[in-house]
Amino acid sequence: MLKFQWTMTTIYSRSDFEYLKNVVNAVHPKYGALDTETDGLHIINSKPFVVQFGFLDMPNKRGYTFAIDLEKTKFADEVLSYWDSIAHTLELYMGHNVKFDLHMLENIDHAYDGDNLTDTQFYIRYGHDALHPEEGGPPLGLKEYATRYIDRNA
Repeated sequence: MLKFQWTMTTIYSRSDFEYLKNVVNAVHPKYGALDTETDGLHIINSKPFVVQFGFLDMPNKRGYTFAIDLEKTKFADEVLSYWDSIAHTLELYMGHNVKFDLHMLENIDHAYDGDNLTDTQFYIRYGHDALHPEEGGPPLGLKEYATRYIDRNA
């Protein structure tokens, strides 16, 4: 299995933000992902409190993830705007149930309008003949799926 070495950074300071920019400039990522942590599941009324994103450095087998606490980081809008500009340049930008994350971004005035999106739920369903869990298909939750089919630490 192709294993990557991962670097995880939570952006709290301007120097953390500069680190993100420096890594992006060094890597020129082609593949990235997005996730939000929210205060609920309502696509209109809920709001994210953490936005996570990351990308792969394929030649060096490295991955980078970044998280921003929207409630504790005063320049969070600036970081999200920067990441949005990078996300538009990616060949493939993915999420798990990505439509929900897009709603969450829209709810904080950071709507994403790129045409490079894909959803990992599609690949789970496609790889298992589109069967629903009650029909013998796999669980659609990312953690449950990874535990069953990849590795419980994935």
